[in-house]
Amino acid sequence: MITCPNCGSQNENVSRFCGECGADLRSLRASASDSSATPHATPTSAFGNSQSQAQPGNWQSTAGFPETQKKGRRVWLWVVIGVLALCLAVCCGFGIWANTNSGRVTLSDWGTGIADYATEVAPTPTPRR
Repeated sequence: MITCPNCGSQNENVSRFCGECGADLRSLRASASDSSATPHATPTSAFGNSQSQAQPGNWQSTAGFPETQKKGRRVWLWVVIGVLALCLAVCCGFGIWANTNSGRVTLSDWGTGIADYATEVAPTPTPRR
C-alpha cells in the first residue's frame, strides 16, 4: 500500500494516482517497490504481459493495459493530423485556383451575383381593402 503524500489516504501499489485527491503516485510507487521486503509475483498471461486483478475502488489502475491505451491515442492523433492536413491542402488548392484567370472570373461572377441579390428591392405589398 502507498500512502498519498497529499491527503494521506491509502492506495494500492499499482495505482498511478491517488483515488481521493488525484495526486501523482508514480514516483512513490517506484520507491515503494524498491524498498519492499517481500516481493510478490505478478501473474502473467500467455502473451507475457502482466495482469492486474480488479481492486474495488481502484479504477485508476491500468496495469496490463498501457500499450492498448497508447495505441488508441496514436490512432486519434493521426486521424486529427490527417484531417488538418486535408484542410490545409484544400485551402492551398483554393488559393492557387483563385489566382488563376478562371478562378478570378468565377469569384467575380459570384460576388456580382451576391451583390445583385443583396440590393434587389423587395416588392411592396399591396394594401388590402
